[in-house]
Amino acid sequence: MTGVRAIALLFFVTVLAPAKEPKLKLTWIQAAPGDFVLAGKWASQRIVVTGKLTDGSLHDVTGQTRFKSSNSKVAAVTKAGLVTPLADGEANIELNANGRKQKLHVTVKGARTQSAAFLTEVHPLLSKLGCNTAQCHGAARGKGGLRLSLFGGDAEADFDAVTKAGGGRRINRADPRDGLLFLKATGGLGHPAAKTGARETGILLTWLNGGAPWSSKENARIVDLKLYPDERQFSKGQTQRLLVTAIFSDGQVRDVTPDAGYRTSSPKIASVTADGLVKAEDAGDAAIVVTYQRKAAVLRLAIPQPGPKPFPKLAANNRIDELVYNKLRAMGVPPSGLATDETFLRRVYLDTIGILPTAGEARAFLAKPDRAALIDSLLARDEYNDFWSLKWGDLLRIKSEYPVRVWPKAVAVYYQWVQPCLARTPAPWAKPPRSSSWASVSAALVATPTPKRAGHWMTISVSARFSPA
Repeated sequence: MTGVRAIALLFFVTVLAPAKEPKLKLTWIQAAPGDFVLAGKWASQRIVVTGKLTDGSLHDVTGQTRFKSSNSKVAAVTKAGLVTPLADGEANIELNANGRKQKLHVTVKGARTQSAAFLTEVHPLLSKLGCNTAQCHGAARGKGGLRLSLFGGDAEADFDAVTKAGGGRRINRADPRDGLLFLKATGGLGHPAAKTGARETGILLTWLNGGAPWSSKENARIVDLKLYPDERQFSKGQTQRLLVTAIFSDGQVRDVTPDAGYRTSSPKIASVTADGLVKAEDAGDAAIVVTYQRKAAVLRLAIPQPGPKPFPKLAANNRIDELVYNKLRAMGVPPSGLATDETFLRRVYLDTIGILPTAGEARAFLAKPDRAALIDSLLARDEYNDFWSLKWGDLLRIKSEYPVRVWPKAVAVYYQWVQPCLARTPAPWAKPPRSSSWASVSAALVATPTPKRAGHWMTISVSARFSPA
C-alpha cells in the first residue's frame, strides 16, 4: 500500500509541476531603450527585449533573457532587466536571449544625489496611487477636505492643495514622517488608497526633507511621452512588457514606466497590469492607453483569430478595398462574398442617402446594373447632403438638448454652416476656418450663456479641425 501511495504522489506532483517556458528560435533581438543615462538615486531603467522568430513574428523575450552588468559597482541589473544606479561611472549591460547577444551602455550620474520635486516625482506618484481619481480626492468636491485636480490635470493647483491648503497641515516640515500626507500614503494612518512601496516611500520622504519643492529645475517640463512598443500583433495568451519614456524640456530622458498609469480599451481582449504588463486575452483589436503628467501614448494591438489557409484572395477595386482586405487578412477574418444586386441596391441607398429606392429606381438598376454609376448618382443628390449633415450634426453635437444645451439660434447657424460644406467637392474639411460664416457660428456659440456652453467647447475644437477655408 505504501508503494502505491508513493507512486500516486509522484504522479500527482509531476502533473502539477509547471511546464517550463519553451525556448524560442530567434533570428535577431532588439533591446529597448538602447544606450541610456541614469541620473540621481531614484533613477531606474527597464530593459525590454524583443525577439524575431523564424516566421517573422515579434515576441517579448525579456523573460528568457539573461542580464549581466560589466561593472556591478556602478550599475546593478535584476533578472527582470531593471537597471539601478550604485555609483557614478559607466558600465555595459550584457544580454543573452537564447544565444542572441547584445550590449547596452549605461552612464550613471549623481548616484548618491537624493533629490525629489513635486512636479517630476511626487505628482506622478499621486496619480499612480489613485489619489486624484473621481473616487478619491479628484472628486468635484474632493474628499476629506483635500481636493485634487481630476487625474492630475492641474499640477500647480495640486501642489498648493498639498502644501498650502488648510494652513499647510498635510505636511510637517519639522518632522516629515509625522505629516498627514506621509502617514496616509505609507499606511501609518487609515486610508483606502494604495500604499507606497519602499521606492515611493523614499521619494516622498526625500521630497519632504528637501522642503517640499515645486521643481528642482523650474524649466524642466515634460514635452513628450514615448511608448515601446506602440504597435504589435499578438497571439492569444501572449504577453508584452511596456517601456514608457518621458522627455523633458531640458533634454532629460527618464524611464517613467513604474510611475505611469495604464488603461485598456477592452479588458476582454487585452488586459494590462499596474506595472505595464499587457496580456492578449482574446481575438480582436484593443488599445492600451498610457498616461503620465497629462501626456498620453497608445499601444495599438491586434490579436487575430485562426484564419483559413490559404487566405481567400479578394480583387480590390480601390484603395479602401485594399485597406479593408489587409485588415481582414491580419485579423484572420475571411472576406464575405460579393453582395447580390438586390442587396447592394438596398444597402447603398440606405448608407448614402438614408432612404430606400423607389420601385422605378430599383427596376431600372436591376435591368442594367452599373454599381459605379449608381454610387456617383447618389453622391450628387441633395439627399446625400441632408443625410450626412445630420450625421455630422450628431458627431459635432449640434443640438440644444441636454447635455449640450446650445441656444436654438446657434444650432441653426451651426447646421447652416455644415450643410453647404458637404455640397462642395471635395469637401474642404482639412483647413482651419477663415470664412465669415464660421465667424457667425463662433459668435452664436459664444453668445450661449456660460453655464450652458461649458460642454460645447469640445464641439468648437472638433469642428475647427473640419472647417472650410
